[in-house]
Amino acid sequence: MSLPPETPNIDRFRGWALTALYGSMTLFSLLLVATTYMIYPSYQGDSMMVLGTGLLGLATAIFSLRSMLAFVSALRARDGDPGVAFMPFVFMTLTVLAASQVFGSM
Repeated sequence: MSLPPETPNIDRFRGWALTALYGSMTLFSLLLVATTYMIYPSYQGDSMMVLGTGLLGLATAIFSLRSMLAFVSALRARDGDPGVAFMPFVFMTLTVLAASQVFGSM
């Protein structure tokens, strides 16, 4: 019976740093969804843009949370690196672009 190979400390640090990044993206996205929900009734511009921003924020939160949980479970089990997920970054980029259009016109 052999033990799993030890991961270097820098890899574990990188894993926890990515976990924190995905967690902060989740929190930011949920705050953006709450903000779009609060400004929706009083928004004077295109209301579909506000709804789209909220949906993009929700998609970002879901993908970021899924990636964060994958990293946490891999780091606790010492399985190794599950790989960097790029979908949260793609959705975060789209969310920030949509949010800049919505909040820029206020």
